[in-house]
Amino acid sequence: MAIPQDLVDGTTGRVNGSDTRVGNLYPVNCNLYNIYVSYEGAVDLRTQDSYGGDAVVDGVIESIVKELNPLAWFADNNNSGRIRVVMDKAIDDAAELQTRIRNIRNDIGGTTVWPATSMTFGDNS
Repeated sequence: MAIPQDLVDGTTGRVNGSDTRVGNLYPVNCNLYNIYVSYEGAVDLRTQDSYGGDAVVDGVIESIVKELNPLAWFADNNNSGRIRVVMDKAIDDAAELQTRIRNIRNDIGGTTVWPATSMTFGDNS
């Protein structure tokens, strides 16, 4: 049985499926944002951890998470000041999130927010 020419030369478009391509971020039913927590430079989020004996109650991370109520979030375990959040599709404005974060605490007034263009997992999950 011969393969039809339109399938060989690609002249027929897709009729079903998701048409996904590696290297593209597809935030289906959610929006993804990067948050750079800053006050005269990056805030070391390790000092704002809310776990363990030296826990910070209502610290920077906890305040941001309470304000934004993300579906999921990840704070880097370093001094980069970066938090990544997965938000409901109804939240679609990075500037709005930035304003909300800057208004909750004076010590993070330099915080910036921008839409994520990629997503990585560092734990081999």
